[in-house]
Amino acid sequence: MSILLQQSRRTILLEIAFALILIATFWLTGGRFVSPGKPPADVQPGEILPRVAGVPGQVALTNCTQLVINDDFEDAGGWTIPLTARPGVYTDELAYTGERSLRLGIPFAGRNAFSDSTVYQSLDLPGDAEQITLQAQVWRVAQPESQAENDFQYLQLIAPRDKKFIFRERSNAQQWETITYDLTPFKGQHIRLLFGAYNDGGYGKVAMYVDAVHVEACRSSGEPPPSGPVVYLPIVSDQRQPGAATPTPLPGGTATLTPSAGTPSATNTPTTEVPTTPVAPPTGCEELLPNGGFEQDRNWIIPVTTRPAYYTTEMAYAGKYSLRLGIPESLGNVSSDSTAYQWLTLPGDAASITLSAQVWRGSTSADSDFQYLWVTAGSRIYKVFQGHVNTQRWETITYDLTALRGQRIRVLFGAFNNGRAGKTVMFVDEVSVESCTTIAGSPTPTVTPTPGDYAPVASMSSPDFGVQAFLWWRPEIARRDLMLIQAAGFNWVRQSFSWEDIEQSGKGSFNWENADRVVQDVNDRGLKLLARVGLNPDIQDFWAGTPPANADDFADFLFALASRYNCTSEAVGCIQAYQIWNEPNLAREWGNNRPSPSQYVYLLGKAYAAIKRANPNAIVISAGMAPTGTNNAQAMPDVAFYQGMYRAMGNSDGYFDMLGVHAAGFAAPPELDPAEAARNSKYGGQRFFAFRHVEDVRAVMVANGDADKRIAVLEFGWTSDPVNPDYVWHGAGAGIDEAVKADYLVRAYQYAEANWQPWIGVLSVITMPNLDWLADGNPEDEEQYWWAIMEPSQIDELHFRPAYVSLCTFFNHMKGTVCVYDPNR
Repeated sequence: MSILLQQSRRTILLEIAFALILIATFWLTGGRFVSPGKPPADVQPGEILPRVAGVPGQVALTNCTQLVINDDFEDAGGWTIPLTARPGVYTDELAYTGERSLRLGIPFAGRNAFSDSTVYQSLDLPGDAEQITLQAQVWRVAQPESQAENDFQYLQLIAPRDKKFIFRERSNAQQWETITYDLTPFKGQHIRLLFGAYNDGGYGKVAMYVDAVHVEACRSSGEPPPSGPVVYLPIVSDQRQPGAATPTPLPGGTATLTPSAGTPSATNTPTTEVPTTPVAPPTGCEELLPNGGFEQDRNWIIPVTTRPAYYTTEMAYAGKYSLRLGIPESLGNVSSDSTAYQWLTLPGDAASITLSAQVWRGSTSADSDFQYLWVTAGSRIYKVFQGHVNTQRWETITYDLTALRGQRIRVLFGAFNNGRAGKTVMFVDEVSVESCTTIAGSPTPTVTPTPGDYAPVASMSSPDFGVQAFLWWRPEIARRDLMLIQAAGFNWVRQSFSWEDIEQSGKGSFNWENADRVVQDVNDRGLKLLARVGLNPDIQDFWAGTPPANADDFADFLFALASRYNCTSEAVGCIQAYQIWNEPNLAREWGNNRPSPSQYVYLLGKAYAAIKRANPNAIVISAGMAPTGTNNAQAMPDVAFYQGMYRAMGNSDGYFDMLGVHAAGFAAPPELDPAEAARNSKYGGQRFFAFRHVEDVRAVMVANGDADKRIAVLEFGWTSDPVNPDYVWHGAGAGIDEAVKADYLVRAYQYAEANWQPWIGVLSVITMPNLDWLADGNPEDEEQYWWAIMEPSQIDELHFRPAYVSLCTFFNHMKGTVCVYDPNR
């Protein structure tokens, strides 16, 4: 805020005048900005807005219905927060009422970026209301530098036949303001209220806090609407003690818990009975609850807690997945309320409505930990079950919901752990809410999962053109390099997404800032993204530890990553392919442990399942192995490691879609037979010292019945190193200079096209340059500097090497275009 305090008095007066002009203009368009308790005095006839019930300083109207769920943002329901570069967040930084509000946009402490930060809720406005009023509290802030840019805060109303901004401006009021707006003309319509803060990523930033959002439908007389107010009940928080909320027995409902084998184990009978009218046996039934089998990552809302609920393959009653809640034995004990829920509207004409589910419960707790299933409706909680049990078997839960027909309900599963002695866990599967009618001959619908809107599996030619890049830390350099990659004709970009850079300070603590920017920048260029995922296991203080003991944590991270970039319309962006780890046949890449194919396969299987659960159309590629002939505690030959992987897998299905390979050319030209490299010490004296060693790995795949799968060459190239002793012999010492390197790279692609189709996929060149190589003033001591296809260049300069120009010319010629950097074009 110090920037604001430094404004001159003249600047402040100008801004106040400008704000007054905007307010006056806005009043003429139908919206109203007023301070709390001060409605406008100059409204036109028919536009006078009522004072909304429940807002401090205002007179309450009678017979009003609140339509907004979670109006004060104290919980996690009701609102939809799209994933953008800077998504909306619940925060305790500011609050008009309660402890939390919702923040949109970029606060002064945040890094600037292009983003449209939004939150919305859809509402059905009753058609028989006499007055419907929107009121909300907003607190807005804007840096002065954003004045000349297109940054703004806004509230938009979207109706079937109309779309209008209630306000849309850049404001730096820095105080709570009351927004009131007459929604009566929209009664009977389904509307969406959308709050947003737009930043163009240029100079300055804007942010907005939103709280106390009320939409009240009122009548002057008569009874309230039959459905009554919709009341959102808070999920049990980590701090709430068990029993703080008293569940209410459901009128006319009976909860039955039986082992899945069919033997009854417990029956809950309600204390309150409601006479029921006999109805004919139901003949037509409809499933109301989507994704009850948890086979897709959708529909269920899973709040972020210390131990959030999690889709898992650990056990399943049917299909492949179930939902795990609570804390299994493998995780440390903490205070956490692990929950998952769905909202449903029950049909008013149903003859019967039945909730059923499969649950598996385990507990080592002698304390007040508990598993539970609650149904909430209106202002009441109905207890299906609550307590900690250790049955450790699948049980069938059934519960009669017929008495709640016509109401909006929430089905909430949870496992509460207080962090003291013992832990409790619950697995849930095959959840169903079935509504049945008595209409003769009504068909029974076939329930099928909603198909995902994932992008199809990324196309990959044989061969395809890829390059490694360094896009993480310097946005301006990254965008310049992506322009060069696109101009050269590459189709794929390989970029590291380091686990330790994203999930930095503990389980579930994600920093997506750089990842969002990289993904969006690559997508904007129309390039395909191959994410190399892993970490540097030499970093001892990283919370996740070293492989393979961290396989579950790694899989959880990958699920979060692949969910965020799963190529759907709601995703932040699209990552088309994932490389799982890097060179695990070296101890230095495997936590300084002896390389183990079976341990890597264990990690790979967990990673594959997590990614496919988040995006079934993503391409999962195994790690490329380092070409080596050493076989001891420090390294294992790549062919031996691949053979060990197949022994451990038995079948590669469920582990990878493509086999990753590293294929450095060393001192040999790309066409050299590996047998010649083994015979001739000039080339190193072993088969792996040849680019065509890829064919040896291919033979392992074919021998193990994997001929139908492709190879992805994740790294290949030649070095011109004249400095570093370990590389001189196959670099400058072997006559490899920049011109030879350029020639060999083009010939490698030509050889692959002529001889490796159709089983070869992408060949990813190492590498675009990294500007950090210049940090110590001597880039020549960096090994990768000599492999690069360009010189590291500042933003206002470009230093081409022959390799870039040759590849650019070659790729563009294949596409029928011209390389703009070809001096002979």
